[in-house]
Amino acid sequence: MKKLLSVFCALSATVALAVGTEITNLAWDNSVNGVVSISYQLTGNPSRVTLDIVTADGASVTANGVFTGDTDDILAPGAHHVVWTVTDETFLTTKLYKKGGLYVKAAATNPAAGADYMVIELATGKAAFYANAAAVPSGITDAKYKTTHMAFRRIPAAGQVARLGRGRGETCHASYAATTRPAYLHEFDDDYYMAVYEMTIGHYIALGNTYSGVFGQNAYAGKAHNATPQTDWQWHPLESVSTTTAASLASTLQTRFRAANVLGYVFAVPSEDEWEFACRAGCPRDLPMGTRGYVSSTYGYNNAWIANYQTCEAFYTAGNKVKYNDPIPVGRLPANAWGLYDMLGNVAELAVRDGSSYVSRGGGCVMSGENMLASTATATSVNQSYEQGFRLVCRLGE
Repeated sequence: MKKLLSVFCALSATVALAVGTEITNLAWDNSVNGVVSISYQLTGNPSRVTLDIVTADGASVTANGVFTGDTDDILAPGAHHVVWTVTDETFLTTKLYKKGGLYVKAAATNPAAGADYMVIELATGKAAFYANAAAVPSGITDAKYKTTHMAFRRIPAAGQVARLGRGRGETCHASYAATTRPAYLHEFDDDYYMAVYEMTIGHYIALGNTYSGVFGQNAYAGKAHNATPQTDWQWHPLESVSTTTAASLASTLQTRFRAANVLGYVFAVPSEDEWEFACRAGCPRDLPMGTRGYVSSTYGYNNAWIANYQTCEAFYTAGNKVKYNDPIPVGRLPANAWGLYDMLGNVAELAVRDGSSYVSRGGGCVMSGENMLASTATATSVNQSYEQGFRLVCRLGE
C-alpha cells in the first residue's frame, strides 16, 4: 500500500441534539499506510456518534474503507478511538487520495431525538431507535416484538397539562366508584416511552424466566372452540402477575438496557398518570379509540373488535378460536391513536398510584364493555387472578 494522505484535515461541523453534548479534541494519525487512527472526546450526555470521511465539497468517501471502534453506537462521555482502514486498493491510487484534502466529519446526536419508536432486544438489552412505525424492521406487528424484542412508543407528554380521571357525565359501575378518581389535571415534565404491547409470555421467557402459568402451549387443546394447541401461545399476555413480579421484570430489563446502551433510562410499572394519558392518546373523551364504538349512554364499546372484554362474542364466533372470557394474543385488535395495543381489555394492567400503592387499569377480558373506560381503576392485591397483567413504561431519565 502507498502511504495514506499527506494532508488530512478535521472538519469541525458537529451535530449535538442533546443539550450540552459535543465532540472536541478531534485528532488523527495516518503514519501507518492505509490506516487512519482517529481520536475524539465526547462531552455532555451519552450520544450516538457517527464519523464520515468526506472531500472538501462534502462528498463521502467512507465506503472506500471500514471503521472499527467507537462509532455509530451509543457511547458514554469520555475519550474514544476509531480506526478507518482503506479496503479499496484503487482508491489509494486516485488523485484525490494522493493529494490529500480529505476531512473527518463527526456527529453526536441524542439517540432518541426524533424517534417515535424504541425497540429493545430482550436477551442483550441492546436498543435501536426508529423515526416512526414504518421504519421499524419487519413492521411493528411482527412476531418478534411480541416475544424476543420489546417495542416502545414515545408519548408526547412534555409540557402537557392533561385532564385525567372520570369526567363530568362519565360513569362507571358502583363497584369501581371508590377506586376510580374524579377528574383532575396533571402536568407532565417530559416525554416517555410506553410499551406497544402488554408484557407477553414470550417477553417473560426472553427475560430469562420459565413460564408455568395458565395459558401455556396446550392450554386451549380440547376446548370446543380450539381443538389444537395454540401455535401463538407466547403472544398471549403474561397473566397472574403480582406486583413483585412486575417490578422484578422491570428491574431485569433496566439492568440489561443500561449495560448495553450506557443510557440512564428507567423502566418501571407505569404510574396512573402515565398509563391513562397514553391510553387516551389525546382523546378528550374517556375512550382512547376516538368515536369508534362510542355509545353515548355508557361511554362503552359496542363493537367486539375494538377490545377483548366480557361480551366480546364476535371475535370468537368469527372463527378466531378464542373464547370471549379468555385473554387473546396481543395486537389482534386495533391500536389506539398512538399505536398502543390492548390498552383496554385482554388483561387488566398494573399501575402505580401516588408512588407506592397499586391499582388495575384498562379492565380485562372478564370486565363488561360499558365499564371499560380509560378512567376506570379497580382494586388490586399482591397476587392476582389470571386476568391481571401489565406493560412497562420507560422514563428518559431520573
